[in-house]
Amino acid sequence: MSIVKRLGGTDATKIDVFLFIAKDFTKKVCCKFTGLDVYKWTSLQVDKLLAKHITRLLVHLSTRLLFFKKTLAFGLLFLYVYSGRLLIPKQRRIKMKRLQLIIPILACCLTVPFLSFTDDKDSYLVLQVDTTQKYEEYSYVNQKGETVVPYKRYPLCYTDTIRTIGFVWKSNVGCIAINNKGEELFRVYAVDNGNDYPVDGLFRILDESGQKMGVANMEGQVIVNPKYDAIFPYHDGLAAVAVGSKTVRPVDDPEHEYTVGGKWGFIDKQGNEVIPLEYDSIANYRRFVNGKALVLKHGKWMKLSIRQKKR
Repeated sequence: MSIVKRLGGTDATKIDVFLFIAKDFTKKVCCKFTGLDVYKWTSLQVDKLLAKHITRLLVHLSTRLLFFKKTLAFGLLFLYVYSGRLLIPKQRRIKMKRLQLIIPILACCLTVPFLSFTDDKDSYLVLQVDTTQKYEEYSYVNQKGETVVPYKRYPLCYTDTIRTIGFVWKSNVGCIAINNKGEELFRVYAVDNGNDYPVDGLFRILDESGQKMGVANMEGQVIVNPKYDAIFPYHDGLAAVAVGSKTVRPVDDPEHEYTVGGKWGFIDKQGNEVIPLEYDSIANYRRFVNGKALVLKHGKWMKLSIRQKKR
């Protein structure tokens, strides 16, 4: 009865009661997530807010709530807009009729971009392992429990949870990267029967032939298109690269390979050739040590300072 009285006595309808409860609940949530003391506002204060600051409020609610729970926030946003009319006296509702039509449109415009953003960011895949078979089988399911990558598609999976990209082994191809939708991205350079080890979020990739090497990041973006014959792991922000080199596997040690020949230089994390490819070889695991690299040019070994990078 107290709710009915607050809504206008015996003339209150069931929909009025529902809207009052929705408004009361929504105001509490707004107080918690926005820091605004909405719950104690008077009708006049809400009236002024809707008339002068509605856009700012919608943006505030969108940024605060949608990152917390997009679906709940979308509903609360509309509940607040519609239930807010209860705080406005009936004689003022006519004057705000046009504003009440604009508010839902504004809410949609401000909410949809956040919804699309959080959908992509929140999606992920989780590895499932079937141990009942003779050999373990792998699949990936999304956060809804739906199978995205079925069993037997990949004989080996190296990533437990794929939030951006993950690494799997594809028969007759080798190691590849897939995104959080199960889409294949590119071939990945394999080491120790698995994917290349990322350094500073960067790892080596291959072209379709498996002959040329490039660089990609853990967001699935290709930083350097496969065009080099050899790329060594990054160290101190630089990676040694070569063109015209060859990879050989000794007969007595087929599990290991060596890179010989070619012209060598260095690239930075953005893929820029900061040191020209004009050296015949690079010592010390083909990297800088204490700001210096030992390089071979025209049959002579010399020390190359990191300060000599091409600007």
